Amino acid sequence: MRRLDAERYRLALLVFVLALASGGASCTKTWVLGGDLGAGGAGGEIAIGGGGSSGSSGFFGQGGKGGSGSGGHGCACTTTGRLRYDIPTSDMIFVVGRNQSMSTKFGDNGTRMTAVQSVVHAATTANQDAVNFGFQDFPSLNGCSNGTTCCPSTDIPVYPSPLNAGAIDGAFRMCGPGPSVNGCVAQNDSRSVAQALSSAGDLFGAPRDIPNDRYVVLITDGPPGCVTDDPQQACSSALKVLSSWAHSSIKTYVIGIGDAAQDQQCLQSIALMGQASTNLFDVADPSSLTKAINQIVDSAAAAACTVELLTSPSDPMLVSVFLQGRELCYDPTGRSGWSYPSYPSPMRIEINGADCAAVQAAPQPLDLVVSTGCLSCNTSLSCP
Repeated sequence: MRRLDAERYRLALLVFVLALASGGASCTKTWVLGGDLGAGGAGGEIAIGGGGSSGSSGFFGQGGKGGSGSGGHGCACTTTGRLRYDIPTSDMIFVVGRNQSMSTKFGDNGTRMTAVQSVVHAATTANQDAVNFGFQDFPSLNGCSNGTTCCPSTDIPVYPSPLNAGAIDGAFRMCGPGPSVNGCVAQNDSRSVAQALSSAGDLFGAPRDIPNDRYVVLITDGPPGCVTDDPQQACSSALKVLSSWAHSSIKTYVIGIGDAAQDQQCLQSIALMGQASTNLFDVADPSSLTKAINQIVDSAAAAACTVELLTSPSDPMLVSVFLQGRELCYDPTGRSGWSYPSYPSPMRIEINGADCAAVQAAPQPLDLVVSTGCLSCNTSLSCP
């Protein structure tokens, strides 16, 4: 009922503003372009629908984008307030085994290792604006400082950051002394899983005020352990690392490639302890590998469509959301446009459906504006 009353009021206001416009009046609306989120900095604003102002101070967390305004979309509205927000982008680190058995033929045209490289590259390239990706591999292709082969690689740590697909692909193709034709694998079957998980945990930075979701994706074709390790002790060491993450909200997924991995109770135990509420992903061919990685990455990319409001709107029914200069419709069903997932507590906005996909694919800094105290610019306040 309140939204219906608001729509009637808005329509009356629109008639009034149009009458003013016919007498020579004009309506402008100032939008703020969001910068990189979370750290504060300088930026600016651009006026849409009339003359513009030059860039000055930032608004949405990290540095905004400055510039001079120009003519554009007109918008009939009374007062315009802008709500501060944060989007807790997910961090995801791939922990990949590069032991010798990863050169086993896999599918028609490659090895386990080349398939992993290809699928991870495709997933990170498609989602690198929505997810901060990182990379850790094991065992080290160049040997360990103690003269053994049982340690994770320390050559090129890839910290989770935006636009990291190229860096991860480069790390995959650092072959060390091994041959590149089989996907750059080591010449031994050491699976230093516990040490690699511990190193991956160190790649995450300090938590933010609104913490990012954190994920580790372990990809291996066999159980933890090296040549001289006791299998039970190697498994226990890996589980101990996950136990230390219990208060860090790091969720761990495990992808087991081939029969030797799928039959491993230890890998299943790691998956169940990983706080992701999933079993071990059994992967027998490139198609199932693609499906598993896409499912995992999609779950992380969904965070890019969650907008945490830092100030509460005085009237949650007088809120408008704009993406890339386009107003999104309000849909309480959550199928499209935007919605309040926890209404009547309006401190979180979810962007849904095709509009969520647009957010995930949008270049950074994201041009997202949440306005309050201003009636919708469209004739309808709700989605069709």
